[in-house]
This record gives sequence, C-alpha cells and structure tokens, in this order.
Amino acid sequence: MKFLLNLASVVYYFVLLIRKYIYKYFIKTKKLPCVVVSIGNITLGGNGKTPGVEFLVNKLTSDGKKVVVLSRGYKRKSKDKILVVSDYEKIYQDANSAGDEPYMLAVKFPGVPVIVGKDRYLSGVFACEKFSPDVIILDDGFQRRFELYRDFDILMINSRNPYGNFKIFPAGILRESLNCLSEADVLMLTRVDQVQNFDKLYEVLNKVAPQLPVVETIYEPISIIKLADNSSIGKSEEYSYEILRGKKGFSFSAIADNGSFLNTLKSLKLEIVKHTEFLDHYKYTIADLKNIVNDAKSINANYIITTEKDAVRLPSNFSFLIPVYVMKIALKITKNEEKLWQKFPII
Repeated sequence: MKFLLNLASVVYYFVLLIRKYIYKYFIKTKKLPCVVVSIGNITLGGNGKTPGVEFLVNKLTSDGKKVVVLSRGYKRKSKDKILVVSDYEKIYQDANSAGDEPYMLAVKFPGVPVIVGKDRYLSGVFACEKFSPDVIILDDGFQRRFELYRDFDILMINSRNPYGNFKIFPAGILRESLNCLSEADVLMLTRVDQVQNFDKLYEVLNKVAPQLPVVETIYEPISIIKLADNSSIGKSEEYSYEILRGKKGFSFSAIADNGSFLNTLKSLKLEIVKHTEFLDHYKYTIADLKNIVNDAKSINANYIITTEKDAVRLPSNFSFLIPVYVMKIALKITKNEEKLWQKFPII
C-alpha cells in the first residue's frame, strides 16, 4: 500500500509539473481589472486560511477599500458556475448551498460581497462588473496562480504540522513541492503559540525560500457566542469566555486541526471534560446532535462549545436544551507585521 501511495505521489507531482509548464509557455495567465490578493497554502487543510481572509477583510474595509471575497465553495451543494452568497445588502445562500466557509464569511461581514465559483477568473470578471471592487481576495487561491494573475500571494503554514512527512498527496499532505513556497510573496506561520521548537520549521523555510518574509501569528480568542434555540449563529449574544470558568464543558468540532481548537479551550483554563471530533467539513445530522447532547448529559456538562465553522453547519431545527457556545477567534500577528505590508499592493 505504501508503495502504491508513493507511486501515486510521483505521478501527481509530474502532472503538476506538466500543468505548470503548459501555463508558463502555452497559456496566457488571465488578469482582472483590480488588485487580486490570494490566501493559500501548500498542504491539505488546517492552515487557517479563513481567519487569514477575515484578517484582510477587516484591515482593507477599515481602510475604506471595497472588497469582494471569491471562494470555490468546498463541498457546496449548489452547482452554479457563479453563485452570489451575499452582496452589499443581503445573504442569499446558506452553508449547504454555498459551503460553510463562504457562508460564515458572509455572516461575519455584512456588506462585503462573497462569491463562489470553481473558475476564479469568471467569478472575478462577474465581481468586477457587478461590484467594482478595489481588491478581490481569493480564499484558497495559490494552486490557481497559473490561471489567474494575482498581485500578492500569502501562504499560510500551520506551525503544528507544517510539512507532514514531506511527501506530496496522496502519500503525504503536501499539495505541491515545498519548492513552490518561493513563489509566494509572504509566508504566514499560524498557531505559533502551540509550538515550542521552530528549528526544523525555519530550517526548511531558509532552505527553499530564504528571500521571503515570514510573519508569525496566533488565533486569539475574542469572545464566545451563545447560540439561540434555533442554532442560528446570526441570532446570538456575545460574552467573555470567563463566564465558563469553573463549569464542566463538552466540546465538539469538525475542522482540519481539531487538536488546535481543544488546545485553545484549555489555554483559556476551561474545564473540558470530553471532546468529540468529526472529519473536516462534516455535515451534522439531527442524530449527531442528539448523540452530542446525550454525551454532554452523561458527564453532567453545564455547556457545549464548538467553533464558528461548525456552528454554521448545525441543523437549524434542533434545540440542544443545554447552553451552546461558539468560540470566536481572530488572527493576530505577533511578529514581523511590517513585513506583510511592505510590498502589499493596496495599503
């Protein structure tokens, strides 16, 4: 089995090389009439692209820039080539039709258009014609860099597991060769507070991309959101996480790096008696939620807590009968922030 996975990785690697060669010499990269900034990675999941997108949206909109977010809408049910999730006035889709991350962005940033589409160029042309943005942010756009020109590429790297076993998918978690790191404009390390030894991480970066600036970040807990009875994240109250201290908690999550969520809860000195994990982007059923409630009751939990990405995937017609909270986080730069903005095209 290991041999077959390694063989498949080699084949996949050469497919990527051929694709790159074709775009370099035979297909012209398309360009949009506005600034394009990409948030991406070179490993599978768990790198914190969505908090990175949120960070940029907050920064650019606070500076008065008109922003549109483009996403592929991973695991969305809608088959539309171009799907408007939200515009300046309204949210038109839910997490099932648009994908959980685009919907969550639409909920968190009312007035910032979010568009879903596999072809980023077509989606970008539509966005430019309809919304006339100053900047388009591509959520998970690095692997499309040969098809669509971008003015700035940010690559997110999960400090907890930056390179896996150094092998390309399917034998490892790399989506491309590590040498591709050098094609970005800045590298952004995430979850640096959950790692003690950076030697190996930086050793690789200094070897494959010594010229690139590196920015260090954490995911800072901001508050907790209490869900309404209909499980709608849009109808909620915010509190300090301190109100949960001294109480027994049950947590669950379905994100790429479930361990990081549990670490964050523990860092806040919350007593999490039990934690249940699901696969990334898992679609919860009523039966799942009943099991979660039963498990929480079995340990006499005073509350249940989960992530924002999970909250938007919860069925809206279920009442937990136990207080349910959502941990709200934000990306915070802890080192070298000036290196991010030095060559940023629209500040």
